[in-house]
Amino acid sequence: MEHRGTPALPAAAAAQLAALVLGCVSGEWSIPDGTDEFSDTARRLLDQVCTAASTA
Repeated sequence: MEHRGTPALPAAAAAQLAALVLGCVSGEWSIPDGTDEFSDTARRLLDQVCTAASTA
């Protein structure tokens, strides 16, 4: 992200958040009874994160 002009601190924070969300999505998606596509699970979780962040 830095090579695209994002300052170092926000770029590092975004990378860490992305890794955290990926881990959460992987755990949610791998539940045996799950029928959602990985991308659907990721979108739902990211929507929940955005909602939580906007109400904090």
